[in-house]
Formats: sequence, structure tokens, C-alpha cells
Amino acid sequence: MYKIAFAIITVMLLSACGGGGSTATVGTGGTGGTGGTGAVKVMPLNDTGIVFGGNYPNGNNSTCIGETIAAQDCSYGRDAQATAGTLVKVGGGNAGFDFTKLDANGQPLANQSQSYVAQPWSCVKDNHTGLIWEVKTPPGSGGIHDSSNTYRWGGKTAQIKSGQSYGTRYSDWDTLVDGSNSAGLCGFTDWRIPTISELETIIIMDQTATTIDPQYFPFVLLSMYWSSSPNASDSVSAWLVSFNDGISGLDSRSRIDGVRLVRSAQ
Repeated sequence: MYKIAFAIITVMLLSACGGGGSTATVGTGGTGGTGGTGAVKVMPLNDTGIVFGGNYPNGNNSTCIGETIAAQDCSYGRDAQATAGTLVKVGGGNAGFDFTKLDANGQPLANQSQSYVAQPWSCVKDNHTGLIWEVKTPPGSGGIHDSSNTYRWGGKTAQIKSGQSYGTRYSDWDTLVDGSNSAGLCGFTDWRIPTISELETIIIMDQTATTIDPQYFPFVLLSMYWSSSPNASDSVSAWLVSFNDGISGLDSRSRIDGVRLVRSAQ
């Protein structure tokens, strides 16, 4: 319920700032150096990843049992199907998530169970949403994909209507966007900064330490990651997500945080 409601709110925000067209859909993304242009595709959302049930008046269980369990999150959706063994996946991943590791050419790794050290991969495909995500390299490794790189908000593909600045913008992440597209990361040249609703699709709400699957997304900075979505209420802040606790929020565009690129399904 949280992700669905938040995605709808995000669409409203993007429309207000010129980031999306008139179609009320999620999964929008800007092209070129500015915001989105026209109608976009509907993007399915992942489930929450919650596979445990809560007790009354307090406490949680390790499995999907508990007070009025039929009304709880773990009893519904892809996560419940995964727990029951009825969910068919293309790849793997926690609960209802379905990821595939891709090499530098965008091809699935022959052995999906290998560690990054044994067989590095460059991208991850979400087989449910269709989104393809950048995978960071080890901290201190150098280059544009180094997981220790940080940025201020507002560079290319930020969701700002073409021809408008709407407050202070920083070009910090342009090197990452341009470099990934010029090099054809994983065989693609349409990499961009994800919207807030897209970033939330890879959050696993069942976890408390790192709320993104480390088996597919290694070298995660335990800090906030920028989205391309500005705050519709002012011109000084934008939306970001914490991969430490899964919480989304607004902060100053001058804040230094991480970025993870995405590209849309075809």
C-alpha cells in the first residue's frame, strides 16, 4: 500500500514540475539534459519484500504468522506467492523480487550465483519492472562507477521542465550520466537518474541494515541516494531514498549523496 500510494503522489509531483506528461503513470524519466517529454509507459511496482507477520499488541514473527494474519502485508502479492513456492521467476532475489545480473555487454551471467569478486557484473535487470540498474564498483576503485562517488542534485535528466531552472541546480552527476551513455554501459545509451518511485522499487522493507539486495547490488553506500524528482513545493530541495533504512524524504539540493543510474524497459 505504501509504495503504491507513494508512486501516485510522485506522479503528481512530477506533473507539477513538468517531469511527466498528462498520462497518470509511473516510471517516468527525463531524456537529454532536461525533464520528461510527454506520455510514458506504465511501470509495474515490486512488492514490499515483507514476509513476516506482526503480533498484537506488539512484536513480530520470523514468518508470516500472527494476529489477523490474513489482513497483513505478508499474506498478499508477489512476496506471498514466493513464500508459497508458486511465483515463477526469470532470475533470483529476495521474496518477490526478480533480478538478473548482466555483464558489461548487457548479457546475463552464465552463473548467476557467483560473487562479484569471482565474476564482476555491470548491471542488474529487474525482471518484474523491466528497469535495468547500474551496479557500482568497489569504493576507491576509481572511475565514474566508483561506489564512493557523491553528488549534489540537479544535473542532466533531473525532472525539470525544458527551459526552466526552477532553483539552483548542480551538474555534479553529468559526468556519470554522459560517461555511461558514451561508453554504452551494458550495451545501452539511455542511462538517467531514476525517479523517486523507481528508486523505491528496489527497496526491501523486510530488511533493516541494508534495504537493497547486496547479492545483486554490492558496494552500497549506507547513505541517501538522489532521485531525479524535485520538490514541487519549493525550488531548493529534492527527493532521495536511504538504502540504509528504506526511508524516502526531501533534502537540500546542495547535500552530497550517492546516485545509481537506471534505464527504462523497452
